[in-house]
Amino acid sequence: MCPNHTTSRRKVLGYIGAGAVGLTGAQTVSGKNERGKRIVAVRGGKSNDALVTESVPGRWYGHETALERVYENALAPHVDGEYVLGGGLIQSDRTVDGFSCMKAAFEIDENAPQSVRDDLPEKLSDTNVSVPAAVLNEDIGQYERNHEIGPGGCYADYTDSPFPGGLMVYGGNNPRGTAGFRMWHTDKNKEFLYTANHVLAPNVDCSKSGEGIEVTDTDGDKIGVGSSIYHKGHDWILVDPSTDLDDQIVTREYTSFDSSKDDPQRTVNGYVSDDGLKTIQSNSKLVEQFGITSGRTTGTVTERGKYISENCLKTNWTGIKTSTTFAEGDSGGPCWIDWDGNLSVIAVNNWLPYESKTTNCGGDTVRKGSYMLTYPVWRVVNNNPVTVGDGEKNP
Repeated sequence: MCPNHTTSRRKVLGYIGAGAVGLTGAQTVSGKNERGKRIVAVRGGKSNDALVTESVPGRWYGHETALERVYENALAPHVDGEYVLGGGLIQSDRTVDGFSCMKAAFEIDENAPQSVRDDLPEKLSDTNVSVPAAVLNEDIGQYERNHEIGPGGCYADYTDSPFPGGLMVYGGNNPRGTAGFRMWHTDKNKEFLYTANHVLAPNVDCSKSGEGIEVTDTDGDKIGVGSSIYHKGHDWILVDPSTDLDDQIVTREYTSFDSSKDDPQRTVNGYVSDDGLKTIQSNSKLVEQFGITSGRTTGTVTERGKYISENCLKTNWTGIKTSTTFAEGDSGGPCWIDWDGNLSVIAVNNWLPYESKTTNCGGDTVRKGSYMLTYPVWRVVNNNPVTVGDGEKNP
């Protein structure tokens, strides 16, 4: 379990057993003698340098690591796509030295019969999975899919390009979308634009890629062409740019969406690692998102390691859920955090389960939701010869 920070060392060792200490490699000494574990929270630059490091409680990190190793196998056999829609890691009510511990949880359809809910395991020990002693008695939660509609607005009337947060883009004869951020391809030794594949896919057909699709900005000027580097299921693609991106894909320090303001531009210069994402979720750090429909919104990472296999996004057990407002047109826009002066990307806006529509947008029909689902950039970097940013720290 993830013990309360007042628990004694003797009790901790009793909870997790000697084998668990070896499994996680984390310190288990409590109180003032607790030794932290140093993690790399943000990486960036052509050499994938460590830009931000942090010290986290060793016992907390050991708990999260042990939980990540088993929760997928514990939850996956029960996901049916009808009543049990998926699951992931959400905050529990336990903490270690101020860090919230996660717990595994099922995502349930609101119409799921009580018998289905009752048949789901309540603890990791109730599953047919070999569970480390560190998490043996952990509860498994349940939550219903949120059908609430967020406050996202209608398409904003942006007339210049770029605007605070990125570029409005068109691709594949689709409705408007939002460009993401610059990504460096180490094998090709050049920059690309990273965005959501479905923004470019012809007729938003997720079985197709945006390869070869011309991408233009709001002024109709060509930005680039969809490249052969993409993943349809994870819903991302690299756009081969036709112009220099230095002054194009940016986020800005600003207090309004007034595009006439001469706000200083700051480029995204790194990405949040898997360990960094753990601490963001645990400490409910504020993340930001930008899209051409909702504008700039803030929220928190409410779930990670999430199973998503619907519509254009199939993340298996690696997805992220944030509480940032999301609406049609925001797809492809950046989700980031300002971490010690480093604008560090987490993902691009991908998808949410649309449950209703609004038609009060000058005749347009715009679908909205109260949260965003996405695929983490750190996984893309781990599996491809790419990185984010120039590696220079902001002052």
